[in-house]
Amino acid sequence: MTPVRRSFFAAVVIGAICTTIQGRLARAGQSAGSPVKVYKVGKDVTPPQLLSQDLSAAVVSHCDGMISGPVKVSAVIDAEGVPHNLMFVQATGSDLDRLAMQIVHLDRFSPAMREGTPVAIAETISMPLGGCVQNETDASGRYTQHLRLASVPDQTLEPFDGYPEKVIFASEAPMRGTNGKAPSYKVGPDVSAPRLLRGTTSIDIGKTAPDKPSKPKYQGEDIISVIIDAQGLPEDVHVVRPLGMGLDEKAVDTLKRARFIPALRNGREPVPVSVELAVSFRLY
Repeated sequence: MTPVRRSFFAAVVIGAICTTIQGRLARAGQSAGSPVKVYKVGKDVTPPQLLSQDLSAAVVSHCDGMISGPVKVSAVIDAEGVPHNLMFVQATGSDLDRLAMQIVHLDRFSPAMREGTPVAIAETISMPLGGCVQNETDASGRYTQHLRLASVPDQTLEPFDGYPEKVIFASEAPMRGTNGKAPSYKVGPDVSAPRLLRGTTSIDIGKTAPDKPSKPKYQGEDIISVIIDAQGLPEDVHVVRPLGMGLDEKAVDTLKRARFIPALRNGREPVPVSVELAVSFRLY
């Protein structure tokens, strides 16, 4: 099968997303890695407001296919109105999730205010997304698939209580090493394990009545190595212990569509972690 290459919204967002978190913190007079207090909306704290941004250049009308669904992303919005520590609250399990993350990365806000002073606050950003799939073939004959916006999403904000009282802002785009992989942590005393938010690691094949007990003809586990990034997205997915019979490809695809609550270092900082996960199969 001809390999498919995908790009997500890249022409519009690449310059903005490359802005480093260190530069933002320097402008705010804060050093990287410093704990930041997260406030809650109340009588002395006013909520942030989403500033309008022009995404019209990213919207296309010619589509070879369409996908749509609601995505909800949480973020700590800092005293400059910049979102950090993005993670999923609701996801589709499709490429729309990555598109939503890129949109929230671009969002800017008038910050929350406490007694006239800008403060950091946690919010969820909800958006119904429509994606336009465009198929292309490059000069070498390689088939490529691009996901663009089919329309400008309408974003809404709500308070979010899922962050600790103090957070450390995650690094935004870690550089890949000489092996081509982004640096990652291991789960341990200071690093929590990521938690599955959407998806499964147990697959039944050929079972026609889900609620009726029956004995599978075959069962086994694929062991998959994967990096769960600081936003809860799976990266660098590959098989460590295969099963064969076409199940390895199904296991990899299943984990690529899974979404996670990211690992935390010292309970405050989202970090990418390298883990091995078992995907179990039952064939009926």
